[in-house]
Amino acid sequence: MSLVFFFFFFFFFFFFFFFFVYFFFFFFFFFFFFFFFFLKSFFFFFFFFFFFFFFFLPYFFFFFFFFFFFFFFFFLYRFFFFFFFFFFFFFFFFRFCFFFFFFFFFFFFFFFFFFIFFFFFFFFFFFFFFF
Repeated sequence: MSLVFFFFFFFFFFFFFFFFVYFFFFFFFFFFFFFFFFLKSFFFFFFFFFFFFFFFLPYFFFFFFFFFFFFFFFFLYRFFFFFFFFFFFFFFFFRFCFFFFFFFFFFFFFFFFFFIFFFFFFFFFFFFFFF
């Protein structure tokens, strides 16, 4: 019975332990990636930076330059990447829309008045010609 109790306790202890660890990391990284990569929150970026700083303070002093350059260049990379991405995207997109609608309405009204003009022209021409 003691052996059964031991394995029973052993099993449930590690089961709930890894269960807790698994869900802790799951939710932690889920919200981390959700806010950090999908919502592009700079506030959360700095919050995570201070979270690292205060919770891993001993390691931070050992890897100060690593953390500094990592967050610094990662922040710059994300900033310039999204800046240029949205800039060029909206620039070319709105330029495309502008020229598209411009030429569309231009040719539309051009042919519209063109056919109206020729319609009345030939109408009056044949009208006065035959009558």
